[in-house]
Amino acid sequence: MSRRYADHITVDHPRSSAAFDDPAPDRFRWRGRAYLVLNVLQHWVEVGPWWLDPDTAREEEYHFWRVEAATGRGQRTAGQYDLCRHRSTGRWFLARAFD
Repeated sequence: MSRRYADHITVDHPRSSAAFDDPAPDRFRWRGRAYLVLNVLQHWVEVGPWWLDPDTAREEEYHFWRVEAATGRGQRTAGQYDLCRHRSTGRWFLARAFD
């Protein structure tokens, strides 16, 4: 089971180099808690309704990472989270958390 969210998060990358257009998240902060990404399970890209306006579809591009992450504060098992970055704004949000 999972829950959908649209909460803004802060994300750290393993490296901030122009050579990597799409680096995977290394850590993120959600609701005052810091999470360490243990594993990247999937990565995919979704775009807006390109059939309506192909010129602006890239502006509505979203990059998703399904990650396994833990807080490290006594949490014995890691959870799964879908992290999303809006390409044109660079803003990150938590899209989904799995139970």
